[in-house]
Amino acid sequence: MATNSLVDSKKVILSLVIASLPHSLPNLRRCLSSVSALSCAKQIQVILVSSTNLKEELFIHLKELLGSFLLVTMQPEGIYAAYNLGIGRATGDYIMFLGEDDILLPGISSLLSDLKTLPISPDIVASASYFELINKVDNAPRFRWQIVIRNIVHQSLLYNRNIFCLIQYSALYNIQADYFLNIRLLSNNSLKYKTYPYLISFFSSGGKSSIMPDVQFRRDLPSIMLSSFGVIAYAYVKIRSFLADLLFGSPNDRFSSSNRLIEPED
Repeated sequence: MATNSLVDSKKVILSLVIASLPHSLPNLRRCLSSVSALSCAKQIQVILVSSTNLKEELFIHLKELLGSFLLVTMQPEGIYAAYNLGIGRATGDYIMFLGEDDILLPGISSLLSDLKTLPISPDIVASASYFELINKVDNAPRFRWQIVIRNIVHQSLLYNRNIFCLIQYSALYNIQADYFLNIRLLSNNSLKYKTYPYLISFFSSGGKSSIMPDVQFRRDLPSIMLSSFGVIAYAYVKIRSFLADLLFGSPNDRFSSSNRLIEPED
């Protein structure tokens, strides 16, 4: 927790890390346009991490509209490796993560304005996002312990950049490393968690977590909850997993194209 350093309206407040692996140019243009059209665009640094050879000439106009723009190329190693790479290039007070098929909404401008009024900068900020798969707004959970029940999609979260001096996305999980990160952060009561009602993003349902299970994460989740939140959280996750398997079949069955999971976990 740190004193507020967001009062300068000209400085970059938010570093937005966008993973494009591999890229769809129409989706990417839509995502970037949603950022550059914001009233707070000059306070946003965009870090576009791509595993394909995008030409920087495509994005020259963005450098005039944004606080800064950086194109980073990497080997195909997955979305969380891309996010970790982007973290190392971030200069904003806060970091947010999007996929190229997501959209940043005008509510982010109100959120950044509100953050500037606080005497102390929160470590983790959660707000609302529109979740395409269930066709409704997904509001941020008010209490940190609610992470035991479900994940908070990273399109709804802003992380204080200082957090990542000690932690990054784990390489153990290729689909739900964000859930693992959020459990570790929200179980740490020394970190300040604050929620807002603003609608800040459109969360596309085309990501892997909407259609595939992270089998290793689901196997480890009970022990993760036990070490993070204690025996009640452990028992809750064990019982919920048992009942879900009993009623709906294995995770692979529940994530099949004919029976897609509707809980936001990306």
